[in-house]
Amino acid sequence: MIIQCLAAFLIAGLMTGCASTPLSSSQQQELIGHLQIAKMQDQQNAAASPDPAEAQDSLQAAAHADRAIREIEHGFAVSPDELQEAFNVPPKVITRADKLQFIKMLTEAKQEDENRLEATFHEGPDRDAYAEREDEVDEVIRDLEIGGDVPWSRIRGALRIPYKP
Repeated sequence: MIIQCLAAFLIAGLMTGCASTPLSSSQQQELIGHLQIAKMQDQQNAAASPDPAEAQDSLQAAAHADRAIREIEHGFAVSPDELQEAFNVPPKVITRADKLQFIKMLTEAKQEDENRLEATFHEGPDRDAYAEREDEVDEVIRDLEIGGDVPWSRIRGALRIPYKP
């Protein structure tokens, strides 16, 4: 949780500090240091996890952090969305309370999708994409409700709102 709070703080600072302004060398080194901590945490979580899906989520998160580190080291800009993915450290355990919170958030996201769809589209491929997303979100909710194995990547994917007008 500390890593996510730190990530939010750093990303907010970068966004308010004007995205077009390059980071100073010391800011780059500080950001790389934090990304290395997130990467190490992800690798440790993967090694300690008995669940292959959880281990894969942690390895994927470590790969995002590693890529962001290499991009920064080679002078490439890293978007706030990429940094958010790089700082994402999947939880080791998802408690019953967490599951209930995710179900609530997923239900709200589904409703927001429906509201956006009704406000902007009535037919065509966009409706089909929303229907597919609704099925995906419903499946994640169902798996959480019945205590199924739900990888963190599926939960995060279902929580993302794909279209913002």
